Amino acid sequence: GKEELILGPSDIEWNLDHTSFSVDFDLYCNVGSRKAQKTLLSSMFFPGALMGLMIGGFLFDHVGRKKASIVAMICSFGIHLSGTFCHDFRFLLAIRFFQGLSEYMAQTGMLILQLELMPASYRNLINGFGAVMWALGYPIVAAMGYHVYSWNYMFLMTSIVLLVTRIHIFIFVIESPRFYLIKNDVETAKKSFKALAALTKANLDFDKIDIVDAGKTKRTGPEH
Repeated sequence: GKEELILGPSDIEWNLDHTSFSVDFDLYCNVGSRKAQKTLLSSMFFPGALMGLMIGGFLFDHVGRKKASIVAMICSFGIHLSGTFCHDFRFLLAIRFFQGLSEYMAQTGMLILQLELMPASYRNLINGFGAVMWALGYPIVAAMGYHVYSWNYMFLMTSIVLLVTRIHIFIFVIESPRFYLIKNDVETAKKSFKALAALTKANLDFDKIDIVDAGKTKRTGPEH
């Protein structure tokens, strides 16, 4: 039969302009356990994403859409920043898992806020704008990868980009009135409605508007 040549780390000498975690962790050949390790590293993001959706689903209704999203964004920033100091394969696996958890939780929370705060007539426009910004992120990351020679510092750069592009959410985005209504906090919901009305030409006196059945989700049929 054919002979197979299996190279070990001591058999290869690398001369790279950019560092690579595949080289640092001896994952450069798709042979045996190395192939399984690379597959595991790529896949760890998705169990984290699933966990983020489940945790987020609970927190969005009990803590708030904005608060839960901000917690996820802070976690995402810290997780990416920790990659600067990653020199262990198991640490990198943990980073990938918590990347999925925090990012999917943050993105889902912002999607809920978008749907609940934006008028229906603007939702397609906002969705399109978000898709364009997502697409523009790819060449930005590619440019960063070209100029940043260390994969550890790529984590540092992405953490800075995440912070800069999300800082406005901490300052300007308000909590959804629907969350306060679910919690039966009518007065705080009115404050959110006032903040939304201030962005439009609506002239509504919410102090004279009564919101009834707040927090009740049970529907009753017509009386017979």
